Amino acid sequence: AKEARASYERALEVAHDVTGPGAVELATIPRNLALVTDDLARREQLLVDAHAVLSRLLGPSHPETLLTEYVRAATAVVDLRAAEVTLATVCKQLELHESFAHEMPACLAELGDLRAQLGDLEGAGAVYARAVRLEGAEDNPELAGLLSLWRGDYRGAIRAFDTALTAVALEPGQPSYRDFAYMKLQLGRGRALRAAGRLD
Repeated sequence: AKEARASYERALEVAHDVTGPGAVELATIPRNLALVTDDLARREQLLVDAHAVLSRLLGPSHPETLLTEYVRAATAVVDLRAAEVTLATVCKQLELHESFAHEMPACLAELGDLRAQLGDLEGAGAVYARAVRLEGAEDNPELAGLLSLWRGDYRGAIRAFDTALTAVALEPGQPSYRDFAYMKLQLGRGRALRAAGRLD
């Protein structure tokens, strides 16, 4: 991550002086840098800057602009209520772009999780119920377990997480997205166990 940050920092310095056709491609550099930045305040500022540039170059409803706002809401906004409002808007706008159809379950999963954290379990369940029916849901194996969890079916949730975990092994050297999927499943399983009173 440290090496990636250094590379993106250098690229960002160069990008400031670029105009013309290459400006659009370079406008995503702040977003990439934000994803490897631990400082939340700087991460959000990078994403705000990227969103502003992309909005100017491509328009506020362009997929790249929306993707940047999605990343900001999901990874940088500390206020949960503000993040929920932003993410609800972004998910709705992303749905209008066919190229993002496969990403909709992930967007809705983030939205459902935010609503659950805010205490809106009915709203969370409704979002997850929609997400599991969409194309790409199979790439988000935690959805079925979370849907059962927020519906109050704790045993069903535990079974769903256990089933999904058998298909997502944690192995040395595997791609980071596989590790992330495994961690999300373990987190969901822990939530289900706690809700069922089987975890102190």
